[in-house]
Amino acid sequence: MRIVIAENQEVIRTGLKCFFRNSEFEIIAEAANGRETLSVLRTLQPDTLLLNLQIVDSGENGVLRDIREHSTKADCVILAYSLGDTTKALGAGANEVLLRDISRASVLKALRSLKIRGEKEKNRIEKPVLTSRENQVLKQIAQGRSNKEIARTLKISVETVKEHVRNILRKNGFVDRTQAAVWAVRNGLD
Repeated sequence: MRIVIAENQEVIRTGLKCFFRNSEFEIIAEAANGRETLSVLRTLQPDTLLLNLQIVDSGENGVLRDIREHSTKADCVILAYSLGDTTKALGAGANEVLLRDISRASVLKALRSLKIRGEKEKNRIEKPVLTSRENQVLKQIAQGRSNKEIARTLKISVETVKEHVRNILRKNGFVDRTQAAVWAVRNGLD
């Protein structure tokens, strides 16, 4: 998988490049702003764009929209600061949202999952078979709530919430709660 990193902070771009060393992913270019991102995408036609959400919001006049309309078929993975950014990122056309504090293993797993989904049917995860309580927990996750907040809202223990989260992830093959939240937002469960 050929990847372009679009990140306005050089230190983060450098760190992300380290994430991909000795993996099946190849960083083919990097960009520091929306204009550079569009230019690199048009020239190199990567498989995936790893994009800082701030570039989307930085007054670059809808960089992600421009990417979608004029540039490439690259999957777009947004690097977000919080689960609350998920709705904004998906609304802008992202294929996947990853939190910026994610581990290397989780980034690689998420990109592999995106690649597999793309090979089967791009961005399609079947409707999960969840209990009504798991659906309630998933809705809370999609709203960016922590386990403690979910427990308080649903009047259940934190341990019970953790068990529901594990079930949601396991039943649907989600990499993490961010991917579950993305699915929920895309499918109107938020």
